[in-house]
Amino acid sequence: MPVMLDQPAAKAWLKDGPITAEELATFARPFPPERMDGWPVSTYVNSSRNQGPQCCEPVVRGKLTAEKNNGEQLNLF
Repeated sequence: MPVMLDQPAAKAWLKDGPITAEELATFARPFPPERMDGWPVSTYVNSSRNQGPQCCEPVVRGKLTAEKNNGEQLNLF
């Protein structure tokens, strides 16, 4: 899973000079799930040749829409 940083952590990551072991440890923490959103997207995203906002446009699958998923687990397949 890629590392996701909030604004203060991103600034610390990009600062000039070395990063301390303590700072590095804070970057490795899981990002809080309540600060993430998810929605289904089309298979358009499956090709690296496809670029632009179409890659993030939500699609309707079952009862999930672009709105929050009401705590339901999204399915990749």
